[in-house]
Amino acid sequence: MLFIAYALGGEAGFRLAQHLGFECRADTLLRAVKFAATGPADGNKVRVVGIDDWAWRKRQSYGTILVDLEKHCPLDILPDRSTETVEAWLRQHPEIEVVSRDRAGAYAEAAANGAPQAIQVADRWHLLCNLTQAIQRMLERLSNVVRQLRLTEVRPQPQQPLVGNDESQPIHQNRHQRISDQRRQRRKERYEAVVAAYQRGSSQRSIARELKLSRRTVSRFLRSGEFPERAPRHWRSQVEKFQPYLELRWAEGCHNASQL
Repeated sequence: MLFIAYALGGEAGFRLAQHLGFECRADTLLRAVKFAATGPADGNKVRVVGIDDWAWRKRQSYGTILVDLEKHCPLDILPDRSTETVEAWLRQHPEIEVVSRDRAGAYAEAAANGAPQAIQVADRWHLLCNLTQAIQRMLERLSNVVRQLRLTEVRPQPQQPLVGNDESQPIHQNRHQRISDQRRQRRKERYEAVVAAYQRGSSQRSIARELKLSRRTVSRFLRSGEFPERAPRHWRSQVEKFQPYLELRWAEGCHNASQL
């Protein structure tokens, strides 16, 4: 179980352990990692060091923690997370071969200057976090496309198709869908106007003043590279368990919500 905890952490390790038949909890795995440390790390002999920040006082004051990733023990706690402080600590340990860090520029610069002989790597947690955020942004941009694909996907057809059932007919939309599409079209027109004005050489300040938008909105539009779709709302409903039946009835031509 210890290796599961090292590889996956608490919650993910707990799920794998359940599949493998181990009876344990997430906090049990975390305790196993904590107690598996061989003792205080020797700060004078460290080969692989992990660097991350932590809060003395959340959103106000931060420090830096350094960990020996081979012995799984803390090495030192620094009073702040500045480049100079971390760089000075790394210079005292020329034996370091690998620096594991987040993607903050301050730590990258400190590692490059204080331990130029070391290889810099991104730690697993931040890699997964960055990947999750990137996928979320991509799906937000494509949410309208995904919604249209869901509406137009091939659904099971009845054995005896109804007379006059024309698959070429447009998809029926309710009032809320029509309003949502109209609002999206207005946002897209504003986005296109911002991009066009910027390409003509207008500044962000003048674009915001001309189109009566906030500078933050203008900046977000220009950074996105393409029209930023809004994230779809997540509704809590009991309808999902009846979805196959409802899709079949919809395909048969019943588009009356009250009747369904």
